[in-house]
Amino acid sequence: MFQMSAAAGRWPSAGLIHCLLWGMSLPAVADDEPAGVVLSTSGDVEARMEGEARILSRRSEVFPEELVVTGESSRGQIRFEDGELVQLDADSALRIDEFVEPDADDEEEVGRSTKSLLKGGMRAISGAIDGEETYAVDTPSATIGIRGTTYRLFVEDDGALHAAVQDGRISVDNEAGELVIGDDESYRIAYVTDRSTPPEGRISMPEPLGRILGSDDGGDDGDSRSRAGDAGESEESVLYLDQSLQNDEAYREGFEPEPEPEPEPEPEPQEPDLISTQDDAFLSREGEWIEAADVEYYDDDTARLVHTVDGENVTIGDDDGMYQSADNLEVSWGAWNEPLETREDGSESELDEPVVWMAYEPTPDDVVDERFLSTENNVTYSEISGFVGQAASGTLVTESGEQSISANLTNFGFGAEFALDLLLTFPEESWDASFAGEFSANELRGVLDEGTYDDGSGEIAIDSGELLMHLVGEDAEGLAGRFGLEAGDAETRGVFLLEGE
Repeated sequence: MFQMSAAAGRWPSAGLIHCLLWGMSLPAVADDEPAGVVLSTSGDVEARMEGEARILSRRSEVFPEELVVTGESSRGQIRFEDGELVQLDADSALRIDEFVEPDADDEEEVGRSTKSLLKGGMRAISGAIDGEETYAVDTPSATIGIRGTTYRLFVEDDGALHAAVQDGRISVDNEAGELVIGDDESYRIAYVTDRSTPPEGRISMPEPLGRILGSDDGGDDGDSRSRAGDAGESEESVLYLDQSLQNDEAYREGFEPEPEPEPEPEPEPQEPDLISTQDDAFLSREGEWIEAADVEYYDDDTARLVHTVDGENVTIGDDDGMYQSADNLEVSWGAWNEPLETREDGSESELDEPVVWMAYEPTPDDVVDERFLSTENNVTYSEISGFVGQAASGTLVTESGEQSISANLTNFGFGAEFALDLLLTFPEESWDASFAGEFSANELRGVLDEGTYDDGSGEIAIDSGELLMHLVGEDAEGLAGRFGLEAGDAETRGVFLLEGE
């Protein structure tokens, strides 16, 4: 079992803990490489080292040997470089003793993560570093080791420790003994008074751990939530591979092929047949988003848009009408330069501006509620499956290789939240923006947090931005949305489709 050096009688005294909290008398040099980044803060959250303190906010980096401290009625969320999520409760202090990120090119370097919870409470969802020999959290009463775990800790003012496991297993270890709690164990909750007293398994959720979630988990009904083994086994996924054998065509010597037939005359071009229609699509036209468009799909793999202009239905189509789709998520999108608009009376006109559009079927509300609204969760969507952007110059950009879009959806018991970072690299210009927001249904409208625009002559601040996203797929495997940004006289709009990591 991995343990930090915390022999009996060597845990910091009250005076030394005071020094740790204020960064006094403990000279240290922070690692140049960050251990993680702050996802969100509420109230006063600081990082302290060598007698100096700095205010932490969203996107702030934290480093090894720093002490992260939250004030009264404050909390903070940190995502470590291995993907671990840590939430600190109010009036808490967590020291990042060591962090070494796993090396994808070196199988032997699996990473190391050690921390010290000096006071208060924390909740963690483990990342890539999750082995008993590579991960530990030290406390005044015991050392915690994990194996693929979602867990909570709370250190009382006198150093006593409460620990609880939601998923996976942890070991609670000190000089007096060791107790493993979690899946397939007798208990999911442990209590330790000090390092000379063995850990004890508990049935009821203690009030301090309930405070970490902002809920009333304590009381006599804790038995149904606290004893291990109620979750059941996970379903096994079996993949059936159906292979069809193909025989090579056999030829015989002396075989005289028949003369090739005369080519048949090319058929007269025919109008394609409409095969399906999808409503509630949105399109960008003349710098505005229109949300009440229908998409018509034809049997020649083309599409047309139908929407209302001045009370009249108009149809928009391109020369080839091509579009892209992700059939597994029921999402389609397209970008047409100077498309043709046809009105009900048959008159046609060519639009001066490009048209960007996207259509999809959102994930059912009950699935969104189960995965994000009524359940604690953390999901990152960063794999770009589809992208179209219109640069400030009017150029359409359909290649996603130069773009970076990442959305993080979390629920730590305080409601569902999201944050999105958008870095767009277009010819002769770039946009860097971040959005954040809360959601209580499958409609994620983001508020611009900050952003810059650079056309080669220097950066300027983005004046305004809009973001609308919906979860897509039967099990919310994807995130589809649209964006718009304005900086001075420049503006950009586009659509994207992200899939989870």
